[in-house]
Amino acid sequence: MNLNQLRTFYFAVKFGNFSAAADALFITQPAVSKQVQQLQAAYEVKLLNRFGKKMVLTDAGEALYDFAD
Repeated sequence: MNLNQLRTFYFAVKFGNFSAAADALFITQPAVSKQVQQLQAAYEVKLLNRFGKKMVLTDAGEALYDFAD
């Protein structure tokens, strides 16, 4: 697990969207999306469900967020 990916995932969930996480981390929004995608691909599990602009954590995402917190 890449700690930058974990931190990016944590901030995305904490702030509720990728744009706010990107601003907090001083990176671009596409970089946030890419890091979350890479984290999901590394563990072959879906962490977030996106419904428009709303993000909903899956069970695996909830567990990972609790771990990161």
